[in-house]
Amino acid sequence: TSTVKKYVKRFVEEGHVATLPRSGRPQVLHGPENEAIVNAVQRSGFTTAVKIRRDLRLSCSSETVRHRLHDAGFRNRKPAKKLGFTQQHKDRRMAFAQEHLDWDDKWNQTIFVDEKIFSTEQTGRTTLWRQPGTGYDEENLLRQFRQGRVILSVWGFITAAGLGKLVVVVEERMNSADYLQILQDVMWPHAQQLFPEGRIQLVQNNSGPHRGAVVRDWIAQQPRLNCLQWPAMSPDLNPIENVWARMQQRWGRVEIGQDRDALADCVMNTQRIGN
Repeated sequence: TSTVKKYVKRFVEEGHVATLPRSGRPQVLHGPENEAIVNAVQRSGFTTAVKIRRDLRLSCSSETVRHRLHDAGFRNRKPAKKLGFTQQHKDRRMAFAQEHLDWDDKWNQTIFVDEKIFSTEQTGRTTLWRQPGTGYDEENLLRQFRQGRVILSVWGFITAAGLGKLVVVVEERMNSADYLQILQDVMWPHAQQLFPEGRIQLVQNNSGPHRGAVVRDWIAQQPRLNCLQWPAMSPDLNPIENVWARMQQRWGRVEIGQDRDALADCVMNTQRIGN
């Protein structure tokens, strides 16, 4: 065949059959332009290839800009999110971790509760250009702001046995009376059924409804219930946040109606991923 003849001829004339590197298409961008692209993402990793090409007035495609960034070791990744801790917050978080370091058995008798706000409004995915190992560098962090049309509040709990019951709160935002009703009607019966003996540990964050006088008084009246003193600015220490995060990941693949009942149905349908 012609292919065999081609390789035979190459071997006779050149002494090998390997395909030699080709010169290829000449690069559109050169040293100063490549350096300018890298400088652009070093100033702000939250820029885009399209914006870099436009700002630098480059005579190439946005895809070429991405290739140059890849060659320089940058990858487009979703930014890590970080709360604004003071040194006092850090010290208290460390003290809490050290105090409960050997709590293996007690964690098995712990119930973690939390609320999550859901909205029909969707937020787009934000990415940035950064180099490997720099995800938590200050300039690569995405600051969080509470935005969106809030229309539904959901309460839930988990234990070492798995995800518990989810409750849709009647009002858009929960108050101390709503929260106390849920503790009495949902949390406490389930907790006593799961843990028929011994001390039960309750983990809740420091939001307003949790700190209400009626809630504190009721907890104090339950001899088997102990409410852990949770450090401020530490929602990430509560493992139920992982359930909300997984539900949020699934959120973009679910068709949500524009009424409250449709959103409630969507929340209840997505809770099974936590089991």
